[in-house]
Order: sequence, then structure tokens, then C-alpha cells
Amino acid sequence: MVAKRRGTKVLRFSAARRRPDAARHPDPKQHETQMTPSARLSAAIEILDRVLAGASAEQALTNWGRASRFAGSGDRAAVRDLVFEALR
Repeated sequence: MVAKRRGTKVLRFSAARRRPDAARHPDPKQHETQMTPSARLSAAIEILDRVLAGASAEQALTNWGRASRFAGSGDRAAVRDLVFEALR
């Protein structure tokens, strides 16, 4: 039971009255987005610029991953692979 104050009245909502998650988000894949291939390449170039400026590749990748919270695990792995392929 959830209570909300509205003026002097307290409104109560039971869990049974709430909409199920499926009603709020009809398409669960809608919120899962991936970076486009060009965005992955752009991120790899940005990281390589930092490496050429003197940072270690691992540290540059770690900093990028922490700053880019939108990137999922697949995106981070793809960017990592692009960076290390270029360095080899």
C-alpha cells in the first residue's frame, strides 16, 4: 500500500491497482539501445587520441567506460576491440 499526501487528505493506492510493468513499457526492447557503428568508431578514435597523447590504453579505456554510462557491455567490448586492433 502506497500513501500519498494531497493537501490534507491521504490518498492510498494498493499494489493491485497499479498498472503492471507491461502496461507501462509495452516494448521491453524499446529502452535497450546500442551505439551505432560510427559512434563506436568515433569513441575508439577519441581513445586512441588519448593514447597518442601519452595515456596508457587500459587507463584511457577505463576512463571512457566510466564517462560513457550510456554504453552497454557489448558497446564497450566492441570499442575495446577496435582500440586494441588499431594498436596492434
